[in-house]
Amino acid sequence: MGSHLIQINPYDKRMSIKIEGLFSEHDWTELLQSYKDNRSLISPQSYNIELDCLSFPLQSDYQWHLLERCYNFFNSESFQQISFITNQSKQHIDHSFRHAALNEQFANLQWREV
Repeated sequence: MGSHLIQINPYDKRMSIKIEGLFSEHDWTELLQSYKDNRSLISPQSYNIELDCLSFPLQSDYQWHLLERCYNFFNSESFQQISFITNQSKQHIDHSFRHAALNEQFANLQWREV
C-alpha cells in the first residue's frame, strides 16, 4: 500500500510531494486527487515541483511507468522545474525514462540520486 504527503512552500514557490511504499491504481488515484486539491491553491507556471521517491521502491517497470506518468502530468501543468529524488542503486531496472532523465534529455527535469 502506498502513501503520499503534499506540501506547498509559498516562500520558495515549491510544491513537494513525498511518495512511499508500493502504489496500486487506487493509491495513484488518491495521489492525483490530493494533488488537484493542492494544485488549485497555486499557479504552476510560477512554481517548481519536487517528487521525493526515496521511500518508493523502483524495482519494477510499473513503478518506473508511474514516475514517467508523473513527469508527463507535471510537465503538462507547466511547472517551471520538475525534480525527482531517488535512491542511488545498482539494482535499477534499465528503464528508458531513467536513462533519458540522467542524460538530461528533458529541459525542465532535475534528477537527483542520493
